[in-house]
Amino acid sequence: MDAILNQVWEECTVVNVVLIVVILYLFTQLITPNPATHSHVKNEPEPEIAPREYTLEDLRKFDGCTPSKEHNGRKPIYMAVKGTVFDVSRGADFYGPGGPYAIFAGRDASRGLATYDLTDSAVKDTMDDLSDLTPDEIEVLDGWQESFTLKYIVRGNLVEAHQVKEQ
Repeated sequence: MDAILNQVWEECTVVNVVLIVVILYLFTQLITPNPATHSHVKNEPEPEIAPREYTLEDLRKFDGCTPSKEHNGRKPIYMAVKGTVFDVSRGADFYGPGGPYAIFAGRDASRGLATYDLTDSAVKDTMDDLSDLTPDEIEVLDGWQESFTLKYIVRGNLVEAHQVKEQ
């Protein structure tokens, strides 16, 4: 065994040693989270916000770019799935500005999630009844809704318009 180690060491060049050190350094950088890339994650408790109704216009304010008073100046990200409004701020790397699903921030994401469509055509500025989705697309959407329900805070329901309260 010593003979093998001696032979390997004798054949080892400075370049090999440098390459091994660089590889080890890059590996540790890969597996160690960088706090700068997770600046949206804070140890502050989530604000207590009562569930309420959101119109599409209300929802647009929660796009990850607009500060919110009820979130103590933070820029929350909400999105709707099958009429339920979720606070997906915890997933800002995915749903926030520059994220792969940023198109859904502050929007009803139902159609896009059901059809795997990440283009502007997947989100509408009017209520979408989703009646033209196939059974397979509905099943996909149900899976997304279940996943969001387990992972994110429900902030309320998506409605076409706020109901006027009679006095």
